[in-house]
Amino acid sequence: MFALSEVLIRAAAGPEAGQAMIKFNGIVLPRWVDWKGRFGGLVKSVSIGNAVGILPGTGAATAAFISYAEARRSARTRENFGKGEPDGIIASEAANNSVTGGALVPTMALGIPGDAITAVMLATLTLHGITPGVRLMADNPVLMGAIFSGFFFINLLLLPLGLLFGKIAAPLLRLPETLMLVMIVF
Repeated sequence: MFALSEVLIRAAAGPEAGQAMIKFNGIVLPRWVDWKGRFGGLVKSVSIGNAVGILPGTGAATAAFISYAEARRSARTRENFGKGEPDGIIASEAANNSVTGGALVPTMALGIPGDAITAVMLATLTLHGITPGVRLMADNPVLMGAIFSGFFFINLLLLPLGLLFGKIAAPLLRLPETLMLVMIVF
């Protein structure tokens, strides 16, 4: 249901709105030299994302804006922000991606979803008769161990699977948008 609103917005805009051809040659990882001097900003952005994620209902957009503003404030190259500066992209994306880990804290400990992803997870747990809250770890230690082990394993597989399936899935971007919207709804 999350994708349905975007499908309706794109369908209302008409077929000519999104017809830019996208070229994709696979995932290109930056060289190690390009990471020099950027690890501090990355760690700071991940910390901001986790902290914002712990606050119930804030979400990834809030973390991305705060992290971007902090990266811009503390950067030596402020004038390049807004023009594709890698430090700005790293800051907003790192915070955006680390929110869900922090959002698990209020979801599991208090039963209050931290963002949309953990709201779905909370609903799934509730449907299976598992009540999130202060007794969750004590009442369901095997399940919680399996969930956290699964999260760890999935994170290890993200990069290799992304590299593998990125090239395979790229031709889907060449489909007409109207056909793609119909496929998403189905």
